[in-house]
Amino acid sequence: MTIKNYAISYSLLGFHILPLGIQAKQPHKRLAPRGLYSATDNYEMIEKWFHLEPEINIGIACRASNLVVLDVDLRNGGTIDGLPETRRIRTGNGFHYYYSADQSMTFPGKFREGIDIKWNGYVVAAPSLHPSGAIYAVDNDSDIKPIGDLVGAR
Repeated sequence: MTIKNYAISYSLLGFHILPLGIQAKQPHKRLAPRGLYSATDNYEMIEKWFHLEPEINIGIACRASNLVVLDVDLRNGGTIDGLPETRRIRTGNGFHYYYSADQSMTFPGKFREGIDIKWNGYVVAAPSLHPSGAIYAVDNDSDIKPIGDLVGAR
């Protein structure tokens, strides 16, 4: 499946997709002039982005997608110990754990050492290409579980 097909399938799940630069983590300057606020679940817009720039990376706007992501950075001491199983993405430096959350919830920015909580921003989505050359890849394709009490949401 192509990155364009992934983007469209994510949008059909209700995820708001953000066009990112080629092999980059930042919003594409021309296709996403409003940065994070350019994210959409409109598959026709996503088709247009890929027509104009077929090699873009994609991101998912977390809060707009009811998605909270634990960003495990192995370089900075993050471990997956004790994290409940859910959909998991292998990143260039660790893992993204996807959980569902209601948009009214709030979260701290950090879960524990080496694990950040992504909620008000976005994450790079599989199968984007990390700046290091690694591919963001689905490591566990299970259903996305609710965040529940895991991170002390308010």
